[in-house]
Amino acid sequence: MQPGLNSARYFAGGILLFFLVSSCGGPSEPSEIAVRSTGRPVMSSDTSLLPIPIASILKEMTIKEAAKIITDAKGSPVLLHVYGSWCPPCRFEFPTIIEVASRYKAKGLKVVAIALYDNRPDLESMLSEYMLPFPPILITEESDDVTYAEMKKLGVRFEGKFPFTAIFDRKGRVVTEWKGVGSMEEFDKVITPLL
Repeated sequence: MQPGLNSARYFAGGILLFFLVSSCGGPSEPSEIAVRSTGRPVMSSDTSLLPIPIASILKEMTIKEAAKIITDAKGSPVLLHVYGSWCPPCRFEFPTIIEVASRYKAKGLKVVAIALYDNRPDLESMLSEYMLPFPPILITEESDDVTYAEMKKLGVRFEGKFPFTAIFDRKGRVVTEWKGVGSMEEFDKVITPLL
């Protein structure tokens, strides 16, 4: 190996790193730094994100109480999202749900994200990875019969498949629902006309 070749490589690497770092658009004001649920600072321009710790914002309730949140939200479009920390497709889709909530919160969209068949420690662990623009809900002690009956009262055909999403208009009517992972484009297409 030629002498000085390693030095040249380090120098070139340093120059490349300088340009990469200096071209990143960071916040212009310290107020744009939000705190992630883990307590580490993370860049964000949305100062309405819920702060730490997850344990204090994770609500435990029955499916009937969660359904009441949806019926009480008439006048606003609502996205109902059913997920579980144990469900790989749910974990994959969750950042999209957060993006949808963040994008449309100021325009009146309410997000009701409920974890079913989950336990609090695993759910807290999953949620601590994110900044949440909505309060997460853990459904406790419900049988399938009660869950399905409450969903049916809302006009939703939930059959226990995860993830599950239903979108309601301002009058509380189901506009669409689907099982499986939705894309940002799919959410935009359905939600935008409701705002």
